Amino acid sequence: MNISILTLLVTLILFSPHESHCKIHFIKPKSEAWKERTLALINEMNAFLPEGIAKPDKFNVAYVPDADASYYYRFNYIDEQGRLTGLDRVIIVGDELEDSFIHEYGHLIFDNHFRFNFPLWQFHVIVNEVPTDDIEKTLKDLEQAIISLRKSVKKYNAELVINANDSFAQKALKNLNQSLDTYIPRVRRLKYALEIQSNYDIDLTSIDHFEGLLSYNELFADFFAVSFMNDWSYMKKGTLKSIELDKDPNRFTLPPADDLATAIAFLGNLRDFKANVDISTYHFQDWEDKSPYWEFTPSKSYLRSMVEEGTPSNLVLNYLLNSIMWSHQSWVDSGAGQKPTLKKKNELLIDHLKLSSSQKNAIGVRAFDWSRSS
Repeated sequence: MNISILTLLVTLILFSPHESHCKIHFIKPKSEAWKERTLALINEMNAFLPEGIAKPDKFNVAYVPDADASYYYRFNYIDEQGRLTGLDRVIIVGDELEDSFIHEYGHLIFDNHFRFNFPLWQFHVIVNEVPTDDIEKTLKDLEQAIISLRKSVKKYNAELVINANDSFAQKALKNLNQSLDTYIPRVRRLKYALEIQSNYDIDLTSIDHFEGLLSYNELFADFFAVSFMNDWSYMKKGTLKSIELDKDPNRFTLPPADDLATAIAFLGNLRDFKANVDISTYHFQDWEDKSPYWEFTPSKSYLRSMVEEGTPSNLVLNYLLNSIMWSHQSWVDSGAGQKPTLKKKNELLIDHLKLSSSQKNAIGVRAFDWSRSS
């Protein structure tokens, strides 16, 4: 994230009134009308999702002027008391790129669904709540802190029994309870992370699960956007529009071309969902693995064929999530060594899309009740 945007977002979080009664929290919305339109769009996107996909209902939408639309599964910052804290699930929306909200909402769906259905993603999110990979030490430190905090709570409660108007004790008790409200659920989540780790010989903290799932995440967000908008070229059009509005195409990772205009056009095509791209004959270019947006041209075509052959696109979203979980799980189970070639990644994804659609079942993963701790 751009440092100036990060600073502004933290400022907005710290000094904007929180709407604690709302599961969807707007941070400095552009206007009340903008907020209502955004809520209407969110409701429409949630209604589009099939029963098998968890509908996001607890997240943050931050309006940041001049920012690119983007999604953060975890936004950590230091609060006014110097404690590491954070917001889960934050969509940033700027002035010019509000159309990208649909794609970013696809990332939110991906993250939100995996928090309920995929232990490896749950592990990744939990571990990223703390500033170290040493989960056991962090857990012990937090447990000791909770013991100390509870002793202090007992002490100040006793003082308030003697003098109910002791303002210092009242303030201290409030701060102590706020810390307990932060630490106790974090301990619970860290214990669950250790439980997940116990099922693997490989150290899960040695794997960058975010990076390993990044291209799949982009594929899902793109497919959600084109499905919801019922336009296979929606992401292509959005990419070209972003370049035009940004007036700085050099910030994009452009594919090789003889001139900039050709490169930009080519970039748009790489976000397209083209018909009739056969994995068996598709020739991957050396540079196609340089961007998470470019890796799945044959898979995009196969997803399109599934819809055009009669499978409702919102159901294909479910099959795609199942296939992505299976792909990452298989990679971790294999030892998370050398990453597969793009051809192999596409072949495996397409094969499991076929399997998912025929079985109409998710892979066997354990759900975790995040609603009690987030």
